[in-house]
Amino acid sequence: MTQSTDEFRRETRVAIDAVKRALAIARRGIGAGDITAKGGRDLVTVTDVAVEDAVRGIAADALGFSVIGEERGGEASVSRSGAEAQRHDLTNDVLTSCCCLRT
Repeated sequence: MTQSTDEFRRETRVAIDAVKRALAIARRGIGAGDITAKGGRDLVTVTDVAVEDAVRGIAADALGFSVIGEERGGEASVSRSGAEAQRHDLTNDVLTSCCCLRT
């Protein structure tokens, strides 16, 4: 039985949607064979970047959040506290969820 998301905060609903969309991208695996070495044993695929880009776009469009990600980087604001810190945590959680769900 799937729980309704109606009672969740808007940010949580957006995060759930972002995970679903990113998971669909990861499952298609387009570009999964296009691997680039970032250094040492750290690798990135076109699929990895596409997933991060999708989450960034969803968070920015729906919530106005910026994302600090593994592949594209980003910058945190100098004084992150309160809602800004929560936004950063939320978007990092979405990216982490995508990675965990696809492996």
